[in-house]
Amino acid sequence: MTRLVSEDSRTVVAMAKDQLPSDAKKHGAAVLLYDTFVTLGSWRTDAILVEAISDSGRLVMAVPYRTATSEAGFAVYRPKFVECPEAEAEVLCERFFRGVETHKKGNEVWTKYIDQSR
Repeated sequence: MTRLVSEDSRTVVAMAKDQLPSDAKKHGAAVLLYDTFVTLGSWRTDAILVEAISDSGRLVMAVPYRTATSEAGFAVYRPKFVECPEAEAEVLCERFFRGVETHKKGNEVWTKYIDQSR
């Protein structure tokens, strides 16, 4: 795992995106997660964007969420594929959820705050 630090989050994300292909080549796969806004249809929302590169190709997935400061409180919505090879979607989604399940704190948050409405 590489941790990049900067005063400006946009600078760090740009640095990480530049580094992603070389990390994928070196390790067989690389994943970058960062907090951003996404527009899904007419819905603009906060999201964790997951960008992954491997021998199989490239995947971009948004994990939309509602902030804790919203009236309804914090919630995590179902992930949305932004860019994904169609043949890989099922396998990649399965791997994503396996990863969520193996991350103790992440799984606790996911289970407690999942909102299936979106």
